[in-house]
Amino acid sequence: EHGDEHGEEGHIEISAAMINTVGITSQTASAGKIKQRLTLYGNSTTDPSAVSQVRARFPGLITKLSVNVGDKVKQGQVIAEVESNNSLSRYNIIAPISGVISKRYANPGEIANEQVLLTIKNYQQLWLELQVFSTQQAKVAIGQSVTITLEQQQAESVIKQLLPTDTDKGTDTPYIIARVPLENSQGIWTAGSLFSGSVVINSQAVTL
Repeated sequence: EHGDEHGEEGHIEISAAMINTVGITSQTASAGKIKQRLTLYGNSTTDPSAVSQVRARFPGLITKLSVNVGDKVKQGQVIAEVESNNSLSRYNIIAPISGVISKRYANPGEIANEQVLLTIKNYQQLWLELQVFSTQQAKVAIGQSVTITLEQQQAESVIKQLLPTDTDKGTDTPYIIARVPLENSQGIWTAGSLFSGSVVINSQAVTL
């Protein structure tokens, strides 16, 4: 309660161990850019062109189905065999795209008609769909850079598209969608995850 009146005001002693523990660093001030950012939130999704619903070309008996959920396939790979009802000859079903089997709806011995047998999804290129509410729309534009964050992981991208949402949904807070490509060739991102996107809405060069 009774401080030392002769002490130095505003002076704090921090040990080297504490500096290291809390991660305090110093850097020489210099010229640079001051960036104003806007944080948006949204979900990752696959592109419609990266999803394929595999069906049999002709109705018949499924004699072979060589892939299961989670298996990786390459475009042109044989994934099933069907015996045609008309000719009784067997023909192969090949993967129309490369990707991962996400759904399997049939088994050998069943009849293939017009139903979907397998679903293939390619996750190497995802899209992040960020919600931009009406009060934010004037600040957001195509071409702005975005820092994408999920927990401790980050990636850099840009806004490629701005899409209006359906007006017949009756939402109380109308918004548009800012679509941001998310490269995923290493498979570190998951479709359907909730991301934050830090959008650079203004940048100013300063001498110091």
